[in-house]
Amino acid sequence: IFSNPNDSLLKLGIKHAGKRVVECDEFKLLAEAAKKYSQELKQTGMAQMDVTRLGNCSRERHSVYMEMYIDNEKRLTKSYKPSGWKRDGSSFVYEKFLLKHGRHSLLIKMKDGENDDSFNYTFEGSIETRAGQTITIDFDEREKRFFIK
Repeated sequence: IFSNPNDSLLKLGIKHAGKRVVECDEFKLLAEAAKKYSQELKQTGMAQMDVTRLGNCSRERHSVYMEMYIDNEKRLTKSYKPSGWKRDGSSFVYEKFLLKHGRHSLLIKMKDGENDDSFNYTFEGSIETRAGQTITIDFDEREKRFFIK
């Protein structure tokens, strides 16, 4: 794996879905349609539920954009397109960085929407690597944070 046995490997392996290009809350639309249906049923004794708007919600997602700095050196600036034929799936990030063994500072920034000015998620910390070691950085979808394993 390593060209030099004193090197270590840092892997960035993340699966994350960007925000929708057009925000559309199907549950809210369904609740509104159900409320309208219930009111019409009470008033007239008959009603039809219109759910045509539900099918019109675009599921397309934004790309996930990553920046990564190792020891204050920018080592990654890249956008990862969403998977799926309709660009509605998760983006997959897989990058590898060879490092000399020792202590390294990390700054990782990720954005998953269209806002160009700010990042949605950041990680700032340090890692200690040993010769021949592999360290992986992932993203916890529940906690919405990066973690090292």
